Amino acid sequence: MSLIDKTKFKTDAIGTSDAARILGVSGQQVRKVVRNGQLRGFRIGSDMRIRLEDLEAFLYASVIEPDLVRREKEPTV
Repeated sequence: MSLIDKTKFKTDAIGTSDAARILGVSGQQVRKVVRNGQLRGFRIGSDMRIRLEDLEAFLYASVIEPDLVRREKEPTV
């Protein structure tokens, strides 16, 4: 199952504004996770581009499974 409808895009790589819309964050946040190495991206001149398959891999890697969420211990009184 794909998390991104790739038929909406004419190319395999999108800009940070499109990636931001998919992720529900700002373009600045997208650029930050690319710079931090959490999301793969590349530059064409001054434009940053992200391959759809890399964005999808980032989404899959970011999924939090309910069974895996650790709950912090409540402080003892």
